[in-house]
Amino acid sequence: MHTTSASRLVHPTPGLNHTSAMELQANLLIAHTGVMSLLLAVQEAAPKEHDFSPQDHGALGIATMENAAICRALLALEGEIDALAEVVGGSKSPADLPDSQFPALAAAVADQPSRFPVLQGGTEKAALKDRAAIVYRCAQTVMGEFRPATPDARDYPTEADFRQARAQHQARLVFVERVGHWFLLLAKAAS
Repeated sequence: MHTTSASRLVHPTPGLNHTSAMELQANLLIAHTGVMSLLLAVQEAAPKEHDFSPQDHGALGIATMENAAICRALLALEGEIDALAEVVGGSKSPADLPDSQFPALAAAVADQPSRFPVLQGGTEKAALKDRAAIVYRCAQTVMGEFRPATPDARDYPTEADFRQARAQHQARLVFVERVGHWFLLLAKAAS
């Protein structure tokens, strides 16, 4: 697990260097849509009872809790990107930006699954692999969708704001990459 604490969300300032609010908001909304697609893929790949029943009684519960932790972190990530887009678009005041809960929720997600489905009597091997591979590919797509939303120093009033925004953006990318890796391990286990 990774450790990090909640921090003040830092938003870009439209018009500071001729970057329009519309452009900044559009970039954030592309990232937002990607995170929502990833969340849906993770939910679709949630553990199924018949894939864990041959194991000890706690295996399904543990796998379900791990999947739920990923979903909570993705929801927090979606919420903070949405809040940034609202501030940039002018529908929310910068004073209304909450502290980010995403870092703590992302840190609560382990680097890899602690339980894997059992490939006997449950979902077919190919279906397990496909579900996990879909999440992996979706995470890769989201990484690309985050690229236009990468903070640009020209859109922040101070160097410190830019550095903090860049660190927050990097933490988002690292988490999405971890989610992809998590499900890649599940896909490999189903091979």
